[in-house]
Amino acid sequence: MKLRIFIKLSDKDELEVSGDTYFIRYFLKYKFFKWNANERKWILKDGHLVIDELLELLENMGLKCSEVREKEWICEGETSRKRVIDVITDAIYQEQAYVRGYDVITDGIFETRRKLYESIRRSVEKSLKNY
Repeated sequence: MKLRIFIKLSDKDELEVSGDTYFIRYFLKYKFFKWNANERKWILKDGHLVIDELLELLENMGLKCSEVREKEWICEGETSRKRVIDVITDAIYQEQAYVRGYDVITDGIFETRRKLYESIRRSVEKSLKNY
């Protein structure tokens, strides 16, 4: 599938994401972006905190991101539904595993990690069930 996503960091430090965002909406919701139906874009206050993470996520999906103007990017390219699911699941899992302290090796941790990963993956897949 071909995706084209527009990203802008406003002067008010709001991160705006528009374009083909259907496939990344689970990640955007996870990062507390709010959908603005009137303007058809996702908005996050204090956007400077996640801009690098969002650009890295899109590049990991196989999109090429380039800065077209100061604080404005366009990310576009071909990817697959499976790759989108894999990348979003991995990004959320890494953060959740760290927050929960799963980076420390203890008895039973591998089963707990597997369950967490599978739970996140099911949620991401469910968010794309209509595609």
